[in-house]
Amino acid sequence: MSFFRLTALTGLLLMAILLSAADKAPAGLTLHADRELYDQLLEDIHQAQTSIHAVVYLVTPDLKRRKDIVRDLLDALIQAKKRGVEVTFLVDQKRRGGKTYSDSATAVTYLKKHGVPARMDDPNITTHSKCVVIDEKIAWLGSANWTYSAFARNHEATVRIADPSLARELQRYLVNLE
Repeated sequence: MSFFRLTALTGLLLMAILLSAADKAPAGLTLHADRELYDQLLEDIHQAQTSIHAVVYLVTPDLKRRKDIVRDLLDALIQAKKRGVEVTFLVDQKRRGGKTYSDSATAVTYLKKHGVPARMDDPNITTHSKCVVIDEKIAWLGSANWTYSAFARNHEATVRIADPSLARELQRYLVNLE
């Protein structure tokens, strides 16, 4: 995806946030903030029929807790894969003190263990995106990492774009990253 296209997507995201705030969002664009974001994203993953491509900067599941909202998203990806949905997952190989950030690595290992193609990006590149494309019809773009804080404590803003043309274009970009 060209710099122009990425800039246009960023502009679209900002426009959607501003217009949603004024209750005048264009058709197909909906702002999802805070806990509402998690609920709708999880529902969309559960309803996916053909493909899910996710690229996320930071993922921090707590696999030791009985109930963890981030693990619920990972489990939804695993369930989608088991029902025949093509699922890919890319996370940034965030580095701290020369070491890979362990929570994101844990998420990748967990997904791979359950048959989901998942990997960390090149350690020399920062993949700061937070994007999900579902069924080449729905694109999610926003500020939220897949962390407990992002979904339960922070103020996050993400736009759900129900536009097949844009979703396919974003998917082509994501697949090239993967």
